[in-house]
Amino acid sequence: MRILIVADIHANHFALSAVLEAAPPHNALVCLGDIVGYGAQPNECCDELRERGALCILGNHDAAVLGDEIGQRFNAIGQASTHWTQSILTPRNRDFLQSLPLHLAHETWGFEAVHGSLVQPLEEYIQGIHSARPTWERMRFDLCFFGHTHRAASLAELNVAGRRYQTEIHEWKEGGRFSIRGDGWKTLVNPGSVGQPRDGNPLARFALFDTNSREVEIFAVKYDIESARRSIAAAGLPLKLSDRLALGQ
Repeated sequence: MRILIVADIHANHFALSAVLEAAPPHNALVCLGDIVGYGAQPNECCDELRERGALCILGNHDAAVLGDEIGQRFNAIGQASTHWTQSILTPRNRDFLQSLPLHLAHETWGFEAVHGSLVQPLEEYIQGIHSARPTWERMRFDLCFFGHTHRAASLAELNVAGRRYQTEIHEWKEGGRFSIRGDGWKTLVNPGSVGQPRDGNPLARFALFDTNSREVEIFAVKYDIESARRSIAAAGLPLKLSDRLALGQ
């Protein structure tokens, strides 16, 4: 099977539409959270995922919109976006977000998934060996997908008694393909952000995982950034949210 993996859509339906159009044929769709927040199209993004039967995980911005105290720790721009989203989110989509779990483990596909980390599902950023190690220790499978950092990356560790300890870290700013090694290795994969990349490349990012070959391919695709920016301005959201789309920050 081939599983389409997306993360951090952030209410950017222009980017999500481009990703879904560009994605190779796949059997299932998984979203790693932060469907809403920052962007001006939260209902359109929720509707799209619901209609496609996507398996989705709760992100910190999704939780904030539902009233979780996590939103109180956002900066002024994040709080303004949260309040605006709360004001326009439909009851059906609020119920949809309310139904999302913090963690996904799929025995058949051989991976698990979370928004932040397996230690702190909503808030922890996995950005290097130190922050990855506690999640490596908790992994049930040899592969775990995560989001939250808005940067496409893979972090792998071999920590088996009697064998030399090794780690491998790669950023996939322009996309790329790699295999999940198995044989004692544990690999964390971030597909990058659909709606708000923060690695200097403004293209929408997503991943495709082949459960048979155990290969992951990360893609970077163009979308209508200017229309996304105009929609943010038209909604009266902070203009910094529009500016960062063009910069990939």
